[in-house]
Amino acid sequence: MGSAMLTAEAKAGCPSASELVREAIVDADRTGVKAILYEGAVLGFFADLARDDPADFHAVLATLQPGERNELRKRLGVAFPGLSTGERGERGEKPRQSAISASPRAGEQGRILDEKTQLELLDAARTRFDGAALPEVSAYPVRALGVTMGEACAAIAERGQVDPAMVGQSLLAAAALLCQSRADVRTLAGVKPLSLFALTVAGSGEGKSTADGVATAPIERWQRERTREHAELVDTMLGAPRTKSDPAPSLPPDPYILMRDPTIEGIRRDFAKGRPSQGAFTSEAGAVTAGYGMSPEHKIKTAAGFNALWDTGEVSVSRSMTGRLQLYDRRLSIHWLVQPDAARAALHDAVLSNIGFWPRFLCAWPAPLPPRRAEPFHPDRDPRIRRYWQRCTELLQPQGDDCSGLPVIEFDDRANDLAGRFFERMEVEAKREGRTLVDVRPFALRATEQVFRVAGVLAVFDGRDVVDIEHAARAVEIVVYSLETWRSIFGDREKAQAGANALRLYAWLLKQRGAQASEVAMLKIGPKPLRSRDLRDTALTTLEQYDLAGRDGSDWIALR
Repeated sequence: MGSAMLTAEAKAGCPSASELVREAIVDADRTGVKAILYEGAVLGFFADLARDDPADFHAVLATLQPGERNELRKRLGVAFPGLSTGERGERGEKPRQSAISASPRAGEQGRILDEKTQLELLDAARTRFDGAALPEVSAYPVRALGVTMGEACAAIAERGQVDPAMVGQSLLAAAALLCQSRADVRTLAGVKPLSLFALTVAGSGEGKSTADGVATAPIERWQRERTREHAELVDTMLGAPRTKSDPAPSLPPDPYILMRDPTIEGIRRDFAKGRPSQGAFTSEAGAVTAGYGMSPEHKIKTAAGFNALWDTGEVSVSRSMTGRLQLYDRRLSIHWLVQPDAARAALHDAVLSNIGFWPRFLCAWPAPLPPRRAEPFHPDRDPRIRRYWQRCTELLQPQGDDCSGLPVIEFDDRANDLAGRFFERMEVEAKREGRTLVDVRPFALRATEQVFRVAGVLAVFDGRDVVDIEHAARAVEIVVYSLETWRSIFGDREKAQAGANALRLYAWLLKQRGAQASEVAMLKIGPKPLRSRDLRDTALTTLEQYDLAGRDGSDWIALR
């Protein structure tokens, strides 16, 4: 379609003009798009379309590059693409503008958005950043989980409409909880627990509870039964007749193996009272990442406590009021599911990474789910999930009361050779300038031990007493996936910080009258961390790039 024809159709106000514009934009090459896009008649049509049919206007805008969208707004003289300015086809000196809500006209101050609208717009902006901030990571290696876990993962992801990465993390962490009380594994650094720490970052409504609930269902059932038996036993012991001289009965340890309090103090308390092998599983891990234990004055001690549990299973703490708590050979596996907002600050804390806290975690950050279907999920009806549950039940019988002197699962020669080559590769990629893993060095240097642990869990779950090359290769796939995720988070710290600053400025703009402010005002009363020209300008450029802010004369206005 030629430019002249498009112009004629637009001028005539043809009912199919919107389709004609879209067709031209979609079919033309970029040069052609730019040639027809900014003709006066077409601009007039766009202005009418923006005012009279915002949905169609947004549909057209969606086909353009961010730079082209910004140029179109500039040429239209509008700050916000949802509504038009002026009369039909008008492009005057000062066309009327529209912001997120009622934007100020000449001489007006505008109004402040209500809190609900602010939160909704900020949440939408965060989603936009989440989708763009993380480079694409390879698909989660479902097959690397093995036959039983892999089939269960596929079934839960498909039937429960949950991302496979989230399901895989849940299943692997549950398997580690079951296997860590049955064996240790020999690594290049000596014998280590089979415990795993897993972190999954996902927003609300992404299926966190579904994935973790199905993965831990047999453990929950086992725990419920043991709790009832334990209560009956305690009642019997306390109700038995005894004289005043008889010592109080020595009660059995608490039967729980699933902790719902993810804090280090809660974990220590549960180990002191309960079983030596437990798991901290929670879909609300913000209590850890943003809680008291991670405050500046406590985070190093908190991280050190978790590190010791991961390394050797030792609990050692001294308090002036309660005395010393010293426990050995405890086993802790973790799966923390946390929302992006709660994760960002903690994940980008250089101290936690440098002391080896986050490098001990296998990480997944799945992309947001597409809209889901209204279909009921009955995991008990799927034979693939039932087979996984059956294997979990077998590993629960019996649960030992001591993790000292556990059997050591060994790598065979081929598996050891593979792990050795992986170790040497990590050393090169992490330590030589310009190589792929330099930005995530602590994670790369910890990756080989993760391979040994994951391979050991896979082997024990499969009922093997030796790790062969198949288990080792599958473990490498899982660990590499985690490394890719960590790279996507930490590989470009400046970009991540720019995104965080941009969101901070956007949130502040939403609170101003008319959702707008001048550059001078930003420096004087804007967010304190951004009261410098360089940081402010970078934040504004980032917001403009993501179509979240636009210039309105001397002011900047928040867009949606």
